[in-house]
Amino acid sequence: MARGPQGDIVELGTATVTLDGSGDGTQAVIFTETYVDTPSILVAPPRADAGTYSATSTAKTGFTVTVATSDMTSQDVKVTWVAVEKG
Repeated sequence: MARGPQGDIVELGTATVTLDGSGDGTQAVIFTETYVDTPSILVAPPRADAGTYSATSTAKTGFTVTVATSDMTSQDVKVTWVAVEKG
């Protein structure tokens, strides 16, 4: 975690999601430190993909990356995420 110039608390990372045969998968992410309030989270796909990449079950301690895509099936997908709590 780091503090931004306006006091925002920011953490970023990557997560590897294993997809099932239909292109769906989830992966839990635990923050290195607990936030005071639940942060806003952005999940970015690994490339231009028409699938859905989202943060679900968000909490002060972490969240779940949820992937639904037909472009890739039965493989691992590495996504990038960023969590921000406004300062």
